[in-house]
Amino acid sequence: MIDFKSLPTWAKGTIAVVGVLAIGGIGFAIYKGVKKAIDKGKEGKEGREAKDELQQAESQGIKPTFSDAEAQSKVSMLVSAADECDTLGQGATQIIQVIKSLKNKADYYLLSTTFGAKTWDECGWGTGDVTGSLTTLLTEELDSGQMRQVREHLSSIGVNI
Repeated sequence: MIDFKSLPTWAKGTIAVVGVLAIGGIGFAIYKGVKKAIDKGKEGKEGREAKDELQQAESQGIKPTFSDAEAQSKVSMLVSAADECDTLGQGATQIIQVIKSLKNKADYYLLSTTFGAKTWDECGWGTGDVTGSLTTLLTEELDSGQMRQVREHLSSIGVNI
């Protein structure tokens, strides 16, 4: 076994720096894990509420106008549109098109339930990845004018976000 005191100064410094980095990395990983668990809990609540709303709409005779597979496709389009560095605003246009394709509140709740909690890249603008629900995606990716369009359409089909 090597005696720490007999090591050269540069080796002691290296060991100290590596130790501090390791402790910092572990602390950061714990922080991110706790934050992700809290976010998933919040998003899970919205997903459960959407599922309940979907069941309620169906009990009132309002059925989704697209299949589960089509809902998955729409979710993939939304995440893909949000996931890219989009300086031209094409992703926002795609997001709005998907939302405007919804014909009734059952469509929205099926989409929201299918969406659950997804993760997309924030394109390096400070926060890194974003994990959230459909509502989180809309509020994070659309500006106020675009959100007004989305809210107007959703309101017309009986959904308020």
